[in-house]
Order: sequence, then C-alpha cells, then structure tokens
Amino acid sequence: GGEGRKGRSTPSRDKGSSSVEASYAEVEGSCLSIYGDALDILDSPPNSSITKIFFKFVSFNLIACSLPKMKSRFPNLEQLVFSETGINSLHQVGRLAVLPRLRELVIRPEHNAVAELSIWRQYALFTLHHLGLEVINDEPVTADEQHRAQRLFAAVAKLSGSEHDETCGAAANGERSGRGNGADTDSARSNGASSSDGSSARAASARDRAGSSGRDGGSVKRPGSSVMAEKDRGGDAGGGGGSGG
Repeated sequence: GGEGRKGRSTPSRDKGSSSVEASYAEVEGSCLSIYGDALDILDSPPNSSITKIFFKFVSFNLIACSLPKMKSRFPNLEQLVFSETGINSLHQVGRLAVLPRLRELVIRPEHNAVAELSIWRQYALFTLHHLGLEVINDEPVTADEQHRAQRLFAAVAKLSGSEHDETCGAAANGERSGRGNGADTDSARSNGASSSDGSSARAASARDRAGSSGRDGGSVKRPGSSVMAEKDRGGDAGGGGGSGG
C-alpha cells in the first residue's frame, strides 16, 4: 500500500536469509521507501514533498554514489533510515555530510556493523556537526552530548593532522636531502671526469712532443732498424777490403 510505487515485485526473503529476489520503491505520504536496487527512482523529477527515505536490502556503497542525486531530487530531505545496508565503517557515516538538511539519522544494527561500535553516535555528531543532527536512532541529541563529541574527536583529528604534517615534512626533507646527495654525487663524477680528461690531455701532449722530436732528428726508427743498418755497414766494409786486395 502507498500513494506511489515503482518496481518489479515485492522483495521477498528466504527464511534465515536477507537476500532479495526483487526490488521496488514506493512513496507513502512524505516517506520514500527503497528496497533492493531500485535506486533508479532517484532519476525521477525533483520531489520537494519527500522528507524521509527508508533504505533496506541495498548496499550503502551504491547509496553513497547516489547522494548527489538525492540532494537535488529531494531538497527537503531531513530523515534517513538504513536497515541491512552494509554500513560497516565510520567513514561511510561521514559520506552523509553532503545532505544539508539532514536532521534525523537511523542506522539499525541488522547488517550494519557500525551500529555495534560504541562511538559511532559520537562520531556522527562530530563529522556531521554542520548539519545540526537532532535525533540519532530515535534518541534526541543533547547539547552536552554534542560538546563532548566535539572535544573527543577534535583532539583525535588534531593529533592525526599533526602526525600527517610531520610525516609529510620528513618525507619532503628526505627528498630534498636525496636531491642534495645526488647533486654532490654528480659534482664528484664531473670533477672525476675533468681530472681524467686533464690526464688524458697531458699524456697526449707528451706523446706529441716525443713524436715531433723524433721527426726533427730524422730518427724515427722501427724495431730492428738499428741492427739492419749495422749489418749493411759491415757488408760495405768487407766488400771494400776484398776489392782492395
């Protein structure tokens, strides 16, 4: 029963199971109920009369992807109820921060592990502080409770932020140090190369001078040339002696 309904069939569950064989969405008064994966209703034209949405048997990760649509589709949305939607972390609760008029939040413990955490309520008050939540899980939020949540998680957030800054600073210093060491290494390599080039140039110059000296004296000799010259002179002398006799 309801004023409007969209879907294929009523969701059914096997005994002892939370599986959904079908999905649908229906509107009753100012409440929109979405079962299963019937999130295509969020593509319908805006409806300012909807102030409450009830989700069941649908993954919160899919819901989170549709939050921008919900914001524009239902501008007066003030209340959300989640049942068996797989909300398992505090981070997921923080995703609701994009809904500016949210005033009441219900996360039922069935298949929503985050509801078993003792601090989830305080975390919701902290991370959704700008929304001014008035009711969480059917219990009104008190000013004292709000202040306690801010003090608790503000200290944690500050500590986390400080650690993050120190880590980033150390990483940056390490990177700069690495660049400095690399520059020193490059300089050393450059100096070594210059020294090697200088030594090579000096060696080449010495060879050039030795070669020039040999050419100027006409005495550039190949190995064995001195021995052959001596033999030639000895032969010439012997031949002259024979001729004289």
